[in-house]
Parts: sequence; C-alpha cells; structure tokens
Amino acid sequence: MVKVTDRYVLTKDGFIDFEKWLPLLEEFYPKSRLQTIAGAIDILVEYGIDQPSVHGGTCFSYGVEMAAVLFDLQADEDSVAAALLFELHYNQKIPHEKIIERCGESVLKILDGACAMSAVRALQNVKPSQTQVDTFRKMLLTIVEDVRIVLVKLADRVCTMRAVKHWTESYKQTIAKEILEIYAPLANRLGLAKTKWELEDRAFACLYPVEYKKIARGLKKKRLQREAYIQDAMDTLAAILEKEGIHFELSGRVKHIYSIWRKLRKKERDLNEIYDIRAMRILVDSVDECYRVLSIVNELWEPIPNEFADYIATPKQNGYRSVHTVVYGPDALTLEVQIRTFDMHNESEMGVAAHWRYKEGVRHDPSYEARVNWLRSLLDWESELANELNSDELRKNITSNRVYVFTPNGDVIDMESGSTVLDFAYMVHTMVGHRTKGAKVNGKIVPLTTKLDTGDRVEILTQKEPHPSLDWANVSNGFIYSAKIRARVARWFKQQNKEQNALLGRERLLDELKHHRLRSVDYKLIAEHFNMSDEETFYASIETGDLRFNQVINYIVEHYKQLDKTVHDDKALKGFNTTQNLDEKVRKTDLTIYGVDNLLSHMAGCCKPVQGDDIVGYLTQGRGVTVHRTVCPNFLKLRLNAPERVLDVQWGKKDLRRYQVDLLLVCSDVIKAVHEVTSILAIEKITIVSLQPSSSDKHKIIKLNLILSDMQTLEALVKKINSTEHVETISRVIC
Repeated sequence: MVKVTDRYVLTKDGFIDFEKWLPLLEEFYPKSRLQTIAGAIDILVEYGIDQPSVHGGTCFSYGVEMAAVLFDLQADEDSVAAALLFELHYNQKIPHEKIIERCGESVLKILDGACAMSAVRALQNVKPSQTQVDTFRKMLLTIVEDVRIVLVKLADRVCTMRAVKHWTESYKQTIAKEILEIYAPLANRLGLAKTKWELEDRAFACLYPVEYKKIARGLKKKRLQREAYIQDAMDTLAAILEKEGIHFELSGRVKHIYSIWRKLRKKERDLNEIYDIRAMRILVDSVDECYRVLSIVNELWEPIPNEFADYIATPKQNGYRSVHTVVYGPDALTLEVQIRTFDMHNESEMGVAAHWRYKEGVRHDPSYEARVNWLRSLLDWESELANELNSDELRKNITSNRVYVFTPNGDVIDMESGSTVLDFAYMVHTMVGHRTKGAKVNGKIVPLTTKLDTGDRVEILTQKEPHPSLDWANVSNGFIYSAKIRARVARWFKQQNKEQNALLGRERLLDELKHHRLRSVDYKLIAEHFNMSDEETFYASIETGDLRFNQVINYIVEHYKQLDKTVHDDKALKGFNTTQNLDEKVRKTDLTIYGVDNLLSHMAGCCKPVQGDDIVGYLTQGRGVTVHRTVCPNFLKLRLNAPERVLDVQWGKKDLRRYQVDLLLVCSDVIKAVHEVTSILAIEKITIVSLQPSSSDKHKIIKLNLILSDMQTLEALVKKINSTEHVETISRVIC
C-alpha cells in the first residue's frame, strides 16, 4: 500500500501497523461504542487473518486499511466495523448471523448497501454517455438510505486505488475510469475533499501516467510540503486577523494534480501560469469585513495585477459571490485568496450555485440535491446519527420518486416510481414494447405487471412480430404505469386497422355525398384542411370518429357548389390501389336481384349481412336495393309498410367483399374474456373495428365489431369464442 499520511506507522510490507493503530481508536471512541469495533476485529481475526485479499496481503490488512480511511473521516463505530469486514462480507466468507451477533444489524445493513453499490461494475462493458454516468450517480444515492453506506464504499475505492500495483493493466484502466466518472464526483458532492483528490490523482496516474509525472515534476515540492506551506501562510494571516478583532474562519488547500491537469487543458496555459495551485479561503460575518480582510491581505503580501475578481459587486450568473485575488505569498510563491461571508459560503456549497454543479455542468435536480444535502448534513458525526437516520419525516421529504433500472448491457433507465417491466420495454424502444412476450427481472421470469425497484436488471423476451394486447392499454389491468406509454399501445391498434378504417370511412363519405349535386371534389385538399397527412388518414379518421362526420360533410357541401348534374369523384373512387377497395368489392359482389336490372345494391347497416346469410332486398328511393338479413327486425317493419318494395336476392358463386359483423358476448369475467377473445382474433388474423367491454353488477358484456369474409368464417369464429372459459354466450347484434 502507498503511504498517504504520517498518522499511522506502516509495517515492512507497507500495511498499517494494527497494534499501533488500535490505541488511536481507544482514544477516540468511548468504551461503550468501541464494543462494536472490537466485535468486528474479533471476526476479522477469526475469518480474515490468513485469508488472501485480491488487493494484496490479507483480508485482515485490507479491512484495517479501509477502517483507517473512515477513522480519518471521524466516522461512527458502525461504519468502522463495516469497513473492517467489507471484503470478507463481499466474498461471502462470514455468516450473517455472526455479524449480527457480534456487531448488530446496523453493521450488516451498511455492508449489504455497500455491496449493492457495486452494481456500477456494469460500466466496465459499455461506453456510457455523460447522461448515463450522471444517472448512475443518482441511482447510487437513491439506493442508499444511510450515508455510512456511501462512506464505506468510498473507503473501498480508495484502498483499491492504493493497491493498483496488484492489478492487470486492463483492470487498472477500468477501475480508474470508474473512479473518475462515478466515485470521485460522489465524494465531491458529499464534501469529502481529501477523499476526492486522492481518488482523482490515483486514477489520473493510471489513465495518463506521462502527464501525471510531468505535472508532479513541475510542482517540485511534494504534497505534504505544499500543505505545510499553506499552513504556515494561514498561521501568519490568522495572527493578524485576531489582532484586528475580526471574527473569521480560515481554511486552505493545495490543488491536486488531476485538478491542475484539467485546468491546464481548459485554459490552454503552462503550469507556471496557474495561480491557484495554493489557495486559502477566509469566511467573515459581513460584506464590509470582506473588503477589510482584502486590504489586510494586500498589505501582507504583494497582489498580482489583473488577477483580482470581485464577484460580490458583480455576482456570477449562477449567483456565486466572493472576492478573489492572487498574491505573491511567502517565498514569493503564488497564492490564491478567496474572501466571502459565511452566508455566501453556505449558498455556494449547498445552494443553487453549488460548486459541484459548476464543476460538473449538470442540470438542476431538486429531488436529487435534497438527498445530497441530507447526506452531507449527516457527515457531522458530533450529532446523534441514529436519531437522524430514524426520522421518518426526514426520509419522507427526500425519498426519490424515480427508479433506476439496468438493461442487460448495463445501461441505466431512469423511470417513474411505480413503473412495470412493460413500461421498461417501451422505454427501451417502442417496437421492443410491441414485441414483448415476457420478461426476466434479476434472472427470474416475472409477470408483465411486475413493478420495478432501483437496481433491478431487466431482460425483455420478445417475439418476431409485434403483437401487443388491448389489455395493456387499460389502466385498471396494471400492465403499464405511464399514460404516455398506454397511448402508444392504443395508437398501434388504431394504426393496424387504418387501411380497413380508411376503406370504410371513404365508403361512408361517398355514400352520403351521392345525395348532393357537387362538382368534382379534391379530397387531398380537404384532407390538408383538416390537418391530415394524406387521404388515407383522412378517411380513416372519419371512420374512427377522430373527425366529426357532419363537420366534414358540411365543409365539402359548402365549398363545392351544386351543379345541374351530380358528379361522382372518380379520383376518390380510385383513391387506393388495393385489392381490398370496398367499392371494387361492391362491383365484384355476385348478387342476383330478381325482377330488376342495373340497380346499385348495398348491405344494410342494421343487420350487416355476411355471405351465406339468408338475405332479401328492399328497394329504396334513390339509393337502389338495400340487402337485409331475412330475420332483420327493421326489414320486417319495412315489409309490413311496403310489401311491393321487397325483392328476392341471392348470393352468387363469387364474392370478394368483406363484411362488418356486430357480436355481443356475455361473460363471467370481462377482463379475462377480452384477453381470450383478442388472442383468438389475432391468431385468425381477423380485423377488429371496435371492442367495447362493459362491466357492472348486472351485466358483464363485450361488444365486438369485426371484418369477415363469409358465413363459414363467422360460424367457425363463434364456435371458438364460445369454447373459451369466460365467455358464456355469443350472438349477432342487429342495430
């Protein structure tokens, strides 16, 4: 391991000397709190003293190294105990009962949470976008309800980077990339500056060793020497400020190598042109005192011209306020000085001008930032952490309304809380959703109504052709949570019936317009008037009700004046080049009408005859012969009033027409019956014009309107539907 502090004595192998480290714990923790750590040490000795670690050395030495990192952060006893046992627990070397018995359930929960954060391993096999990376960070903080989980995982990453010499070159690159993209920003957002710079510098040295060594040589002094320089400068300034009677808080830092490299690239400067390699910050009570301290600093050290910025007088666009200046400090080395009030500092660190958002360039996310601020507030270990963590009100206020779910490739999908596996499928791609036939969550087959939790890995099982179910679009069935995604399913069904709806809509429109004396009608222009992309969409919208039929008729009649002779629009009659053109089918219908010649015939809309039905004709005024079923109640009334209009009609041998049929189904369970019926219709490739389920205390029915070719097809379909479990009776409907 690499030595990063003078605090601990290392063994000849480079590991922390446990015997000399333990007394430090005894000085810091009261005996009552030290018992938890003592229990973890006993377990570590029992299970890890000779257990090899993948990081080099043993699990015992790695556990002590992690615990020392958390001890430096003044973490509580549960965190330190969890750090001691982390690697053993991760590799499933300790019975859970043993941890609970010696350390308590809290330590086990921290260990489980820290191991769950290892889901970020999925980054190894993908090249994530910046959006994906930030979603990972959000997901990780959403997983944890206890800041100590994050701290233990960060300690693990620190110790992993210290042991980098034990890794292969490929693994070094992977780990270093993960550190820079995930864990260093997390440390930054939690205000753990020391942890952040160590992670960044070590990762940078792995990814860019040449650049790292070049900057390190240019800095001349080692980091500990640079930190000593800053401390001497702060001591000098503090003595003067105390003498002047100013209430202040003073802090300092030396810019770490990775941060220097980023600035060199961004500013396109040389190392000797970077003035904030050494910096200190002074916090005071008022704006007046800010300028008073500035005067003292300028008298103490020589200011560098053109390196002064007053962001109090002129704040940055994000609201940031502070006075910045650069001086020649002790030994004539450049030193950046920032001066601001305590309120300005709090706003900078925790408000909309937060430093991490400025550095990382991410969007404002109030829910996420509430959780970050909560986690940061818990870093004050002087307070009773247990009370904070058990506050139901606090948890309620910061609970995220999002879930973050993995694809098989390791991408993260950001979804609303309550989303199901079907929502996930449609979030991946609309066609994936349409083709879904099943799903696996964390490797297990689950129902499509299964709700997802953050961290779930979802695999969608698909079929070759899209075949969604109408059940999915019904909110009460629970298949899809998102209203937008349910609308996608509804649009699919509407689109599938578009061609047939267009044929039916055009037939209905032209049939009505025969009663008006119109000049030639340009249906393309009419479609454009009603904001339809083409004529087919226009006709289909008439049939589905998306366009009001009377509104369309009134517009056409108003804009195409009457002529002496009715002109039928040949262009409209030829509107679709398809063998399913309904007008063509009318002409190709081989009907024999006895007693009259050359009369137009059409099927009655009330009883909707299908080829093979017993039929009869009724001679109308101006509309030719209407063909009814012989059992049609409307025809029976017409026959009583005008028996002389009744004509004998028979089907011919050849008929290419397709017919609409209305069916009424009485069911024991409407939802299940809909599923059974739509499955049959899909298999038989029968077009559904409409499906209307209805359920009440007295009635459970489904009204179907279908397109069929003949009576033989209808009888076969009725037989199959009648055999289903939840359909009790089925009958044809006469309107």
